[in-house]
Amino acid sequence: MALFDRASLVQIPSGYKEGKLYNIKPFDQPFEFERGSAATRVNEDGLIEYVGIGEELVTDGGFDDASAWTTSGGASVSGGVGNFPTAFSQINQTGIDFVNGETYLITFDIKSTSSNIAWFTQTTSIKGYTNYTEGSHTLIYNSTNDTSGLIIYSSGTASVIDNVSIKDISNDTPRIDYTNGKALLLEPQRTNEYLNSNDFSLWNTDVSATDTANQLDSPDGNINATLMSVTNSGRIYYDPTISTTADRVFSIFIKGGTFNHFRVGLIGSVALVDLINETSSIGDINSIGNGWYRVSLPPTSVSSTSRRAQIQAYPDNTYTNSHGQSGTYYIYGSQLEQGSYATSYIPTNGQAETRLADVCQGGGDESTFNDSEGVLYAEIAALANDGTSRKIAIGSGSSVTVIGVQFTATNNEIGGFNLGSTNTTVSDVTEYNKIAINYESGSNYKVFINGSLAGSGSYTHPISSANELAFDDGAGTNPFYGKIKSLAYFPEALTDTELQQLTTI
Repeated sequence: MALFDRASLVQIPSGYKEGKLYNIKPFDQPFEFERGSAATRVNEDGLIEYVGIGEELVTDGGFDDASAWTTSGGASVSGGVGNFPTAFSQINQTGIDFVNGETYLITFDIKSTSSNIAWFTQTTSIKGYTNYTEGSHTLIYNSTNDTSGLIIYSSGTASVIDNVSIKDISNDTPRIDYTNGKALLLEPQRTNEYLNSNDFSLWNTDVSATDTANQLDSPDGNINATLMSVTNSGRIYYDPTISTTADRVFSIFIKGGTFNHFRVGLIGSVALVDLINETSSIGDINSIGNGWYRVSLPPTSVSSTSRRAQIQAYPDNTYTNSHGQSGTYYIYGSQLEQGSYATSYIPTNGQAETRLADVCQGGGDESTFNDSEGVLYAEIAALANDGTSRKIAIGSGSSVTVIGVQFTATNNEIGGFNLGSTNTTVSDVTEYNKIAINYESGSNYKVFINGSLAGSGSYTHPISSANELAFDDGAGTNPFYGKIKSLAYFPEALTDTELQQLTTI
C-alpha cells in the first residue's frame, strides 16, 4: 500500500534472529527481543517446532560411520544404528561442546529397548536413566557449565538407537506464528506442570482402554503420537502432583480414528468435543492440520486433591456408551498451566518446564516519532478474551505522556488509551482487528477501528519527547500479549479517508 511509504516505522514480522526483530523501516533500528527460555511455535508447514534452532553438533547421528563414535562395554555401531547388547554399554563422541547457560535440543529414535538409557557430557548428567519407548523422543538440556563430549549409556540389554541430533537453541529468538497468516507471537510466562507431557503410559486407563505409543505422525511431525484403542467408551485419566490451588487450563491434541466424539474433562469441567463438526461445548477447539485438533478447557480451580483430567471416547454425538463397539483415536501433547487460557505447547520429559515471557521493545528513536502529530496503526489479535488490559504505546517511558492502542479489561473491547471514550466492542478480539490513532495540533485525536470512526476529541496529556514504541503502557505495565500482523507509525496526521482505508478489514 502506497500509504505505508509515508510511515517512519513499519513492522511486518519477517526478518528476525536471536535478540532482534527487524523492521521494514527503519531497518537499522530493530526491536530488541528477549525471552530467556526455549519456546515452540506453529511453523509455516503447520508443525510444532522450537524456534532459534542452530547447526547440528553431532557427527554421524545416523550411525553410518563407526569411526565417528567410540564404544565400550559391548556397544557397537553397525547396520546404521547404535547397539547396546549388554548391560553398562556405552557409545561416546568427543568434540561436542556445551556452553554454560545455553539450551540444547536433543532428538533421537529408539528402535527397540528393554533397558534404561542415560545421557551425559563428560562431567554432567544431561538426563538420568529413563526407559524410553520405541519411537521418536525429544530432550531439552539447559547447560549449567562448560563441558564437552556426549555419552549415551545403557543399563540393560537389547537397546537400539538411531538419528541422534543435538542443536543449540537461541532462546531469545522471536516467534513468528503461522496459524492465521504471519504474525509476531508474544506470550506470558507459563509452566507445563505435567512432568511427561507426551507419555500416556503414565495415565490410568479403564479395562476397556489401552495405549500404544509412537504409532502416528504427531503435530510436531515425528512418529510419537499415542494410539488409544477402546471399547465401551473406554476412559483414560491422570492425577498429577499439585502443590498449590489455582485456576489452571488443561489442553491436549486429539486426532480421530473410528471414534471422533469425546468428553474431555478437568475436575468438574467437561467439554463435549465433536471432531467431525469441529465443535466443543466449552473451551476451544482449534484445527492445526492433518486431522489434528487442540482442545483446551476453560480455567478451572485445581488443587492437590481435585486435579483429575480425563478423556472418554464415543462413536457418535450422543455421547453414550458404545455398547461393546471398538474404536480408536490418537493423542499427543498434554498440558496443564496456571492461567486463564492455553498458550503454545511446552513439551516436558521428566520434569515441569517453564517458558519465560516474550519481551519486545525499542524499534525507533526520537527521530522516528513526532510529538505534535502522527498516527499509530496496528493489526492485532488477542490470545484470549480474558478481561485483562493489554497495550501498545508510543512515548518516552512514562505512562502519562503516551498514547496507544489497547485491548481493554472489558470482554471483546478494543480502543485507544489516554484518550477519551474511544473503546469499541468487536465481534472477537482473538480475531485480527485493525486500529489507528490519529493525533494532531491542539491535542485533537481520532480513533478508527475496522474502517469506522470509533471516537474523537482532545486528550489531556500531550505526547512529550517520544522516542520508543513499547509493547506495554509505556511504563512497563499492562504488557501486550497477543499476535501482531503489522505495526506502523506515521509522523504526520492522516485524513479520514486515509484512516478508513488503513483500517478497513
